[in-house]
Amino acid sequence: MDMEFRAVALAGVVLLGACGFTPSEAEALDQEPKPGSRPAASDPAAGGSLQDTLRSPNGLRIDASGVDMRLKADNCEAVVEGLLFCSGTQLDIAFPDAATQHALNTGPMLVRADALAFRGPLPVDARPEAHSIVISDVNADDHEDLLLWSGRDGAYGGPSFDVYLFDEPRGAFRLNRALSDLTVGYTGLFGVDGSRITADSLTGCCVRVRETYLVDDGRPELVERVTTDDSIQGAPATVTERLVEGELRVIIDTK
Repeated sequence: MDMEFRAVALAGVVLLGACGFTPSEAEALDQEPKPGSRPAASDPAAGGSLQDTLRSPNGLRIDASGVDMRLKADNCEAVVEGLLFCSGTQLDIAFPDAATQHALNTGPMLVRADALAFRGPLPVDARPEAHSIVISDVNADDHEDLLLWSGRDGAYGGPSFDVYLFDEPRGAFRLNRALSDLTVGYTGLFGVDGSRITADSLTGCCVRVRETYLVDDGRPELVERVTTDDSIQGAPATVTERLVEGELRVIIDTK
């Protein structure tokens, strides 16, 4: 399966300060496409705006590495140039297997004109940021899931996502609130390593927290928390907690 990055530049540039992105997200927004990547296909109405295209009967076509999507919205308002907050959204998805098609009436979405979709893995130390639609297997069941940029409830006004897991018995995507909550208050999208999810947060200038969750049947359980304080002179102070007999216990403390 082709896992390359796909994004489309339709209009404008997001103003990072106005959106309240964290420094790591700002870097991701500015990064160049990966070698070999191509712009995602789209068909905005001739001479029309992105809002007009989203409100049109056919909506906005997005090609994410072979996954064909149509995004429609009843109403969109500009947050900053190139970034829309849309309500009454509908996402139609056709995977390369033509028999696999889905239609979702989603909640509100943020539509970023020059970064509409990403399809691929979410490595812990090289995660994509601030894409409207992310397609990736986040619960290690060999089925791709959907993550939709739904708000700005991440740390310091950063992006938060609604996570839809693919339910194989029902052949449909289902909203998973527990995994969605792992994007609220954190710095950007979580990373995925098999059945483990890693989420990062930042307090002030210097206190970084990395939490690792084990996902079982769509339910994340916190199994490790590493807190690092860089404000202390000399070596950073680190506290590592791990799940032992059902409770988090301090394993390492370098304070």
